[in-house]
Amino acid sequence: MSSKKDISLLGMLLTLALAITNFGCGGGTAAPSVMATQLAVSVSAANTTAGTAVSVTVRAVDASGALVTTYAGTVHFTSSDTQATLPADSKLTGGMGTFSVTFNTAGNQTISAKDTATASIVAASAVVSVAAASLAINLICNNAAGGCTSTTAPPNGVAGNLYYPHLACDFLRRCRRINGFPLAATGGVPPYSWSWAAAAGSSLPPGLSVSNPVNEISGTPTQTGTYSVVLTVADSAQPSVQASQNYSITITLPPPPVVNAAQSQIPAVLNQPSSYTFTATGNSLQQPFTWSETGALPAGLAFASNTGTLSGTPTQTGKSAISVTATDQFKQTSAAANFTIVVTAHGFLVTGSMATDRRFHTATLLPNGKVLVTGGQNGVYTAVASAELYDASSGTFSGTGNMTAPRAGHTATLLNDGKVLLAGGNSGTGDGAAISSAELYDPATGTFTATTGSMTAARVAHTATLLQGGKVLITGGDVSFYTSSGQSLASAEIFDPSTGTFTATGNMTVPRESHTATLLSSGKALITGGSDGTLGYTPTTTLYASSETFDPSTGQFTAAGMMTTQRDWQTASLLASGKVLVAGGEGPIQTEATADLFDPSSGSFAATGNMTEPRFYHAASTLNDGTVLVSGGSDNSARAKATAEIYDPTAATFTSTGSMNAERVWHTSTVLQNGKVLIIGGSGSGSVPMATAEVYQ
Repeated sequence: MSSKKDISLLGMLLTLALAITNFGCGGGTAAPSVMATQLAVSVSAANTTAGTAVSVTVRAVDASGALVTTYAGTVHFTSSDTQATLPADSKLTGGMGTFSVTFNTAGNQTISAKDTATASIVAASAVVSVAAASLAINLICNNAAGGCTSTTAPPNGVAGNLYYPHLACDFLRRCRRINGFPLAATGGVPPYSWSWAAAAGSSLPPGLSVSNPVNEISGTPTQTGTYSVVLTVADSAQPSVQASQNYSITITLPPPPVVNAAQSQIPAVLNQPSSYTFTATGNSLQQPFTWSETGALPAGLAFASNTGTLSGTPTQTGKSAISVTATDQFKQTSAAANFTIVVTAHGFLVTGSMATDRRFHTATLLPNGKVLVTGGQNGVYTAVASAELYDASSGTFSGTGNMTAPRAGHTATLLNDGKVLLAGGNSGTGDGAAISSAELYDPATGTFTATTGSMTAARVAHTATLLQGGKVLITGGDVSFYTSSGQSLASAEIFDPSTGTFTATGNMTVPRESHTATLLSSGKALITGGSDGTLGYTPTTTLYASSETFDPSTGQFTAAGMMTTQRDWQTASLLASGKVLVAGGEGPIQTEATADLFDPSSGSFAATGNMTEPRFYHAASTLNDGTVLVSGGSDNSARAKATAEIYDPTAATFTSTGSMNAERVWHTSTVLQNGKVLIIGGSGSGSVPMATAEVYQ
């Protein structure tokens, strides 16, 4: 229980607290609040140069000039220099702040600051004397390696050529192609603008100009000579500062033309219209060329000097050596290029081109005489589903229905009912996994329809052979196309047209891809060579010299004779005698020029005459006269060949025939009903698929 003394003390404390409270609420005089009445502005330098930043300090002060640290307003900047770079509206920290200002106009310029909300706060200004900035031309060029090299003058140029094409590269060596000479300046106020004018008594190089805002000299000079020009750069200051420099630019003649002699042999066919146009290096100003030819031309051919075209109808076989030169519009004459015109009794003539570039495609002669071309890889190495028909009577290609799936490296087999079976292949971009689907082409409707069933295995680089009973034998192949993860197959299967289905049959004695399959007169199928994987990949590919035969009556494969060497991507051609010619292919050491004959009566192989040159990825067709046409292909030194040769079974020899009009590998060769041979597509030396075609006759 509290005492009276405690109660008295509490009362005194309460009285004291109340007195203090009353004093703060008006019982006495409060401390006055400090308010900013004006802004003060100062600069770090009273003199500066246009384009150079200076520091500007703004202070919020009271009437006595003391800093008001509690100022919370926003400051806005203005300047008499309308080109100046000013700070954005800003808050001050602790009543003051320092900012960067760049003046771009020469003369006495002011910088002012005012409060954005309180008009009673007096704005303030400072004066800065701004001198015009110095400006200098400093030409820099990028070299092809990506580094920069100073230069004292624009480079010289060549009449008819783009002026200074080069690679511009960053520090990561990422480069882009630029056609033009870059201009650069130092000092002044960027951005710059450029111009040039003729010096006294001179003129600019015709065809060249200065580009803004790209800031480069670009164009194509059209006349030779040495030109004195004045190059001027102006900055963005007010007034603008300019700098000029005199330069000398020489425009020289382009190099003399060089006649293209990559194809030194010009093929022509006896009693057939022939035309070949010579070409030469040179820009647009150098052309058109005037051509000349020395040497005796074959009878029936004439040379046009205005176009460089050799044309006519040769009337006798043989070889003629000629030399050709080209003279440009600057009267420069090329060195003579030597050619041999080879007129043969048989040869290749250009025919219509396909609508699509193709390699790894198929070509099938239909009962109506037309040729069905399907799939393959196009110019961007993507499998296509499109198909075309070649009409021998008009020498043209026309479209037909698309396949149900894109295919490359597939097979095409003409069935007894006139339809065509398309099976397997690769359907992706470039190289990749094989597919197991199959479809039928009906010439009557021009449409493709999927078969009732798919193959028992996905396959690419396999074979398909029409057996005597009308069924189709599918053998080997790989699970992927030209990849290191490939795996060759030993399996085989049979397609039955009556059911539209595939059924597994006996396996081959070894897994094979890029092999051959040929129907023998006995009804058996001969399988030769190939490999157990794609060349060039690890583990090392095994190439086969072995062969085997398939017996439809038992559904089994039996080992047959050994070829004289291992072969991959060779060709096999059935001869009228019932023997099979196996030619070329990639061997264990090099591309083969050798050839073997398989004799079904003994089941063995024997060497026959060698080809005139080694080949693999080539094409071969047995002609109506019993000879075999071998065309194109590749070897260890040539990516693609234009040459062709004929195998004569009677003499057991190969003899060169007229060359194709284009180098080809991975092309097709199809004997037409008129006995001529249609060569379609493939790739040239650059491995780029082609749409062109030609006919051997």
